[in-house]
Amino acid sequence: MFTPVAGVPAAPPASGLVASAVRPNLDRWETGLAWIPERCGTEYRLVPVCDEPEVGYSGPRPGAAYYQPVGAQFADECSTLNGPVDLDRVRRVAEAQTPYVIARELWDGELTQTDQYTPPGGTPQSNAYLASPDAEVVDTGAAAALVALGQLEQAALEASHGQPVMLHVPVAVSWQLAPSLFRVGQQLLTAAGNVVVADAGYPGSGPAGQPAGATVWAYATAPVAVLTSPLTFIDGAAAVDHATNTRTVWASRLFAATFDPCVHLATEITL
Repeated sequence: MFTPVAGVPAAPPASGLVASAVRPNLDRWETGLAWIPERCGTEYRLVPVCDEPEVGYSGPRPGAAYYQPVGAQFADECSTLNGPVDLDRVRRVAEAQTPYVIARELWDGELTQTDQYTPPGGTPQSNAYLASPDAEVVDTGAAAALVALGQLEQAALEASHGQPVMLHVPVAVSWQLAPSLFRVGQQLLTAAGNVVVADAGYPGSGPAGQPAGATVWAYATAPVAVLTSPLTFIDGAAAVDHATNTRTVWASRLFAATFDPCVHLATEITL
């Protein structure tokens, strides 16, 4: 006979995208988000000390950015002969896997590419995601990690006019970067103070669909904000398969991982 025992509890990662992201407290975001980006480098002027302000001058204003939240569902199946489903265990597993799912969707945009939406007065579009053709490629000749990431960080800071940026890399790259990074709480920082995210959900693919191999891709964006809704459970009579005496319960939630798309660059790295 086997004695039922508690397994090692599921737990979310202590670092990575969700741990490093901005976590705003917003209401009614589940129906969609729209905002005016502030991380874009805007037009500026240098003027002599005695110069009078130009009357009637109005600087350019970036267009609105939009994001349609994404749904994620996590399944758990058990035998109806073993009693009720342990919903606490289902919740732990769903919470532990949520960061990976968010990071993978932010990287490859798998769902948003097939579920486009139309913003007010616009045309059908997808959410901004990392490995997108919209990323501006910084050609470093597939240099080693420190060289490529340094040039990517420089270009991203110029695009944001010096505002902090976020660098996204596959975990495989983090080993090359580790001696040059500083851990502050759950974040990894460069010498310039920008956040580096190394996440298991980042596969390393390129903006033209290039697969990871001897080289991988990294991206730089404005800081990412992550929102998650509370978990709900999809259960009931329809969840039971009487032919096999199994019951399937789904833990469901919505999430959003947003960044100002005007700061979005990519570069290739040799492992």
